[in-house]
Amino acid sequence: MKLFRRYTTILWITFVVVVVFSIGLFSLAVYRRYVDTLSLMREAFRATAVAINHHAENVSDHARLIQGAAAAHLREPRAAGAPSDLFNALADVPGKDYYALDDVPHAWTGDAPNVTGKGSIKGRPPEYRREVEMTLALGPFFRQAKTNLEESACIYYVSAREFMAYYPWQPSREFGYMDSILKQEYYLGCLPDRNPQRQIFWTSVYQDQAGLGLMTTCAGPLYDGSRFMGAVAIDLTLGTLQQHVARFPYRAAQVFLLADDDVVLAHSAFPPPKTGSPRRLADVLPDGAAAETARLLRDEFALPRRAGGRLFFCERLPEAPWRLVFIARPRDVILSCLTESTVSLAILLGGLGLMLAITMRVTHTNFVAPARRMVEYIEEVGARPAAPVPDAPPEWQPWFEEISRVFREHARMMGELKEQNERLNVLVEELKQAMRERERLHAIESELHAARTIQVAILPRRRPPRTDLDLDACMEPAREVGGDFYDYFMIDDDRLAFVIGDVSGKGVPAALFMVLSRTLLKAQGLLGLSAAECVQRANVLLCGDNTAAMFVTLFYGILDLRTGELEYCNGGHNPPYLLRASGEVQATDLCGGPLLGVDEAAAFESRVIRLAPGEAIVLYTDGVTEAETAQQEFFTEARLEESLRANASAVASDLIQNVLASVRAFAAGAVQNDDITLLALRYRPAEQPAAAPAAPVLAAPAAAPSQSAEPLNLLLQNDLAEVERLHAALGEFCAREGVPDDALGRMRLAIEEVVVNIMRYAFEGAAVRPIRVKVTRHADRLEALIEDAGKAFNPLAVAAPDLTKSLDKRRAGGLGLHLVRSMVDDVDYCRTKVMNHVTLVINLPPAPPESAGPGS
Repeated sequence: MKLFRRYTTILWITFVVVVVFSIGLFSLAVYRRYVDTLSLMREAFRATAVAINHHAENVSDHARLIQGAAAAHLREPRAAGAPSDLFNALADVPGKDYYALDDVPHAWTGDAPNVTGKGSIKGRPPEYRREVEMTLALGPFFRQAKTNLEESACIYYVSAREFMAYYPWQPSREFGYMDSILKQEYYLGCLPDRNPQRQIFWTSVYQDQAGLGLMTTCAGPLYDGSRFMGAVAIDLTLGTLQQHVARFPYRAAQVFLLADDDVVLAHSAFPPPKTGSPRRLADVLPDGAAAETARLLRDEFALPRRAGGRLFFCERLPEAPWRLVFIARPRDVILSCLTESTVSLAILLGGLGLMLAITMRVTHTNFVAPARRMVEYIEEVGARPAAPVPDAPPEWQPWFEEISRVFREHARMMGELKEQNERLNVLVEELKQAMRERERLHAIESELHAARTIQVAILPRRRPPRTDLDLDACMEPAREVGGDFYDYFMIDDDRLAFVIGDVSGKGVPAALFMVLSRTLLKAQGLLGLSAAECVQRANVLLCGDNTAAMFVTLFYGILDLRTGELEYCNGGHNPPYLLRASGEVQATDLCGGPLLGVDEAAAFESRVIRLAPGEAIVLYTDGVTEAETAQQEFFTEARLEESLRANASAVASDLIQNVLASVRAFAAGAVQNDDITLLALRYRPAEQPAAAPAAPVLAAPAAAPSQSAEPLNLLLQNDLAEVERLHAALGEFCAREGVPDDALGRMRLAIEEVVVNIMRYAFEGAAVRPIRVKVTRHADRLEALIEDAGKAFNPLAVAAPDLTKSLDKRRAGGLGLHLVRSMVDDVDYCRTKVMNHVTLVINLPPAPPESAGPGS
């Protein structure tokens, strides 16, 4: 009975311990669920921000697409001709002082906007009619934008000449042109004095005049050259934005979209008002902490912050002047987690109680009573190994006999087992330590590889699309990631900024400081400041956050492509080399200046030199001149000058690759101790000769091509009947420009193959989509640019068909693209946002020299 009572006590103690442990696990599970829920809320919040920003970006891109289509139409040669069918359908409204397109021709139903204007359409001057024709031609683009942006309320163009186009079409009696439209924010914000940069922008919330409720508008100006024409606008109702925040899956939190003027655009807890004034930030903030919360929401922050007993997230959207805000009370989140977990705890405790009752009953009947006698025997045989086996039930008798034998071997087995366990524990610990070390090294290797990929990706890869400069650069880090960097970007249409830099140290710290330095300098450079001002501001910002006491040397230059004037600022970097047009390599004495990131009060100065046509400047980091052989001999400036002199006439890419080849040949496989970075830029205005693309030492390059003053511009629809118009226009253009028949035939076949492929596959059955074809005649080549807004497709990625196989064994497709590549001398493809760009080039034979006159 004593053993049974002890066993029962143990069962109850075990039950209590399990219950307490279960409650502890339950509390831990609730806390972890709370942490996971906050993390999931953050991810859902981030996904909502990305969705809203993507929607705003789509609206902005379509506004730019309409701007581009209108500008392309205005750039087409002006030719007097009969008015279009849509223009002829414009008519004065009886009894009203305006005209409208209330009767749309059947062929244009669904594509035409309603155009309404002040006064009569009759007797208008040619420039007025030209702008109206342009507006009517935007119908397919309005329809495309409306199709892609189903949530948009309306799309329209407002002209400074007191007329407007409105899509989707509505009769003028429901909505038409009013003088008050020219006083709206979406029009006033496009005026030259308010928007000199001609940027796309978003308006504040206002009440729509057409009765669609509260909305905000994405608008941008339209210019004909330097003359302001009007405004292109796309409306979004607040109800559209409400759909994004209403899908936020967690009811314990509130998410709302906030404009920069503290107007609430959308809120997950209640829909926006359709009329009247929109809600303000103060209307939706919790009581007692409104002021503190309002100050908090002026900043963007990704980690949760607390104010007034609540958690907050805030994220600014890059594509619109809006912020997405998340508010939740921690106790509401915890209560939701408790509600989900309470049922599990009740089931667990009930199961444990039932299991205890069944266990006590079964063990008492089948084990405790017989085992009590065995325990007593074990106690006896433990004290006296020779104790006789007592009487026991037959089924238990073998157990008693076995116990007697086991005790004889017990001591020996326990000693051996203890020794083996100790050895095994040592081996297990050694194995665990080895596994942890291996996992740590593998994680470091993976992270460094990812960091190198990211670092290479942020360096510029596409050259500015300019014919008046030759530019190339490269960076080879000494480790997985490095501290060298370069960058180049267009400040405006005529000024190119370029920079090369070297951060102190190597590895991940240098790479992070490199990214920070490059980002800060580019952000200042895009403001159009002088070279010294850009470097000065970047230095102040670097010093403010430079807790690691790192520094960077850099050379920053701004080249005016109209004059060759180079304004530069040298922040303690190696002075560059000038490659004169004569082939001379000149080491510059450009000012050194202080390092960046050391002294916040350091002063920097700009200087100016002028590059003559054909001259180049080469920038490098000390990883080039300090490259070592296995015998620790440096490459030196002298060898660099020798390599530059041998490649003085080469194009920038060949120059850099040949210098790198010289450095590698000199090092002969020795370990690279420092990052190697080169940047070469040759000033090559249109009248100067182009550098030879071949190997280092060549004869003087040939003359640069000149571009035709009047390229061929065609805007085609996705209709195969347009191919005939393309053939006719291309034939007339090539005849006018003196293009040989062989080049005309090859270009005609290549353009037709590309255009027909776009018409058949790019738009996925869309009724009307534009295709732009621009053909330019240069002195040495014929160049065609084909652009469309269809789905992304890179023709260069399609493998050429195996023409050695029979038709029944050959892979289907690719033959037409193979034909294009075989017909032209060069083909290129790129995609920018929603546009595909395919460039075809056919080289032309040089023009025969003019006959020498008498006396020459």
